[in-house]
Amino acid sequence: TLYQKGAGYSLTYREAARLTMIESDNTAYAAILYSTQGLVPVNENSIAASDVSFSRDNDKEIVISARAYTSFLKCLYFGCFLNYDHSQEILGFLSQSIYTERLRAGVPESILVAHKIGTFSDKTQSDCGIVYLEKRNYALCVMLNDTEQNGDGHIQAISKQTYEFVSGILQ
Repeated sequence: TLYQKGAGYSLTYREAARLTMIESDNTAYAAILYSTQGLVPVNENSIAASDVSFSRDNDKEIVISARAYTSFLKCLYFGCFLNYDHSQEILGFLSQSIYTERLRAGVPESILVAHKIGTFSDKTQSDCGIVYLEKRNYALCVMLNDTEQNGDGHIQAISKQTYEFVSGILQ
């Protein structure tokens, strides 16, 4: 929704990050990327040292696996890149996501879910997050080559099945 504010609208980095995580706002993401270009170096060695593997596609975009994305979530959860307070703030933003059709739809509303959806064209759908189940938090990352309509249902079903399995262990 940031693009609707028009040219000249100003916001803080924190607000842009919040919009990027809660609304998956690509304009906010682009604003952060553009305004920090050259100021905040991406240290690919530190990413590689964190149990994350990635590659680059033909357009030089970083391609990341579900396993690697889950490693980033784990680092947020344990505060291994940022301090604990900042990590928790990010997870708080992710728990306010406006997207409820995928991972969120597979668990009861009373359970907190910090997650980030992804869509690339109408070919790739994803949702990765942490489900805060009492005494048994877990991370789940689902990435599919599918349409958005089919992907939503498949991700919801996988989330529901995973929740039922993990919560059943507690009984």
